[in-house]
Order: sequence, then C-alpha cells, then structure tokens
Amino acid sequence: MPFVECNVEKEEKCMKQFDSFDDKILPRWVYQGKTGVMFSEEEWRGQFFNEFAFGKPAPAYMNSRANGDLLIYTTSSCPYCAQARSWLAKNKISYTECNITVDRFCNDDLARLGSKAVPRWVYRDQTGTGFGESNWRAMFGNKS
Repeated sequence: MPFVECNVEKEEKCMKQFDSFDDKILPRWVYQGKTGVMFSEEEWRGQFFNEFAFGKPAPAYMNSRANGDLLIYTTSSCPYCAQARSWLAKNKISYTECNITVDRFCNDDLARLGSKAVPRWVYRDQTGTGFGESNWRAMFGNKS
C-alpha cells in the first residue's frame, strides 16, 4: 500500500501538524480524515489491507472509534451487555457493537484496552467498564 511518511524530527510542517493533536503519541497515522496511533498489525490489516486487497471497508468498530462515536465491546451471553443495548435502544442512542464472542478482531482490540470485562465502552475521550444507568444518563445528556 502506498504511503507518505512525515518525520516530525526532520520536517517543520510535520511537527506543526503533530502539535495540533492533543496527545503526543507516535507513530500516528492519518487516513481519509481519520487518525490513529501506534502500530497494530491486526488492526492495520483490518483497516487497510481488507480495503485495498479486497475492496472491503474497515470494520465498523474501527470507524466508530476513530470518529469518537459510542463503541461497546460485548459478549453474546453477558446480561449487563443486554441491559446496555436495551437502554441505548430505549433512549435512541446510536452505537457500534463489537462482540468479542463472534469477532476475533474485537477480542484483540479489547485486550489492548487492558481489560476483558464487558460491557466495555469507548465514547469520545472516555472509556469505562460496566453499565450504570445514572452514569450513562449523565454521559449522554440525561435523555431518559
């Protein structure tokens, strides 16, 4: 896959762009308006290889995470995950579900967050584990 490297130590324009990001983590990638950090072969394979080699878009959970939308890691048998899904539907809050039972990339991605507990959620710059109605009401603007 073709790419352009922008070396923050050697190019002033690259340093200025890098300084515009809140976190100062390298390596950083920018692709079609989305940005990410670090290198993960499996994640990159899902993000880029599938799209270029097979013409398929990246998995929905990657786009959700890159856009700051609500992303929830779940399992098929978790009762708290079911409660979270039900509450989100009742309150008409859109989200992307990443079920670690059926998608190994979700499982690997959840492991990178440092916890296997579900439901695990990522929303904008926040992350947490579990479902708590009062906390979620506060997070989503007290919709219920």
